[in-house]
Amino acid sequence: MEHVVRIEMNLTGDAARLYKIFADSVDSVTPSDFNRAVLETGVVHHALMLAALEIIPNNRHDELYEIIERMSEKTIMRDLFEQARDYWDGWTESGTIEPESFGPKNPE
Repeated sequence: MEHVVRIEMNLTGDAARLYKIFADSVDSVTPSDFNRAVLETGVVHHALMLAALEIIPNNRHDELYEIIERMSEKTIMRDLFEQARDYWDGWTESGTIEPESFGPKNPE
């Protein structure tokens, strides 16, 4: 079964400036393909992070990994998917993850 989600959003500030630099640098890719690659990469990375933090329940991990594997077969971003999985697998192997540690280092 095919799932479809329509996402509309605006970027502002530094995120918009960074996006503009990316988009201006990639002439050979359509804006639609570029946006899909950027969003898919972020979704996969965050799904792996949320699984490592056990925010996504363990009983959904097999499904999550199967989906990511299918997605990786259709993208040039496969290496990044594997790197993100290795990174987050490393976090879980190193012991307890404290979500608070992801906040700003100098909250001033």
